[in-house]
Amino acid sequence: MADGRQSCILKGYPTVDTKKRQNRELKRDVQAPKPPIHSQLSIIYVRYVDHVVFHRADPESLTPQVRECVGWLLNQSEDFVTISWDRYGGTSTLEGGSRASGVVIMRNSILEMRTLV
Repeated sequence: MADGRQSCILKGYPTVDTKKRQNRELKRDVQAPKPPIHSQLSIIYVRYVDHVVFHRADPESLTPQVRECVGWLLNQSEDFVTISWDRYGGTSTLEGGSRASGVVIMRNSILEMRTLV
């Protein structure tokens, strides 16, 4: 066995003992993941009027649709609000950081908006 270890060391491969030590060191260095920024935001309910896209339909029979959305309020301005309804539950492993899904709603189309949590 000593010869096997020696040949691994000479070839630049870590020994079993080295790997075990590295694993112990990694476990000590691991920290609890930071909560995502969304966890600090308000959860809201929005009822709003939305556009309708149609194809080969009678345009005179169509009207804007009333929609509802529940999610984290990410941004709000005089003109619009940004709501995320889907997010990562922990630290993102994707290159470029966390990604989210949601909707940007024009304020002039909002019928009702209230904080849930």
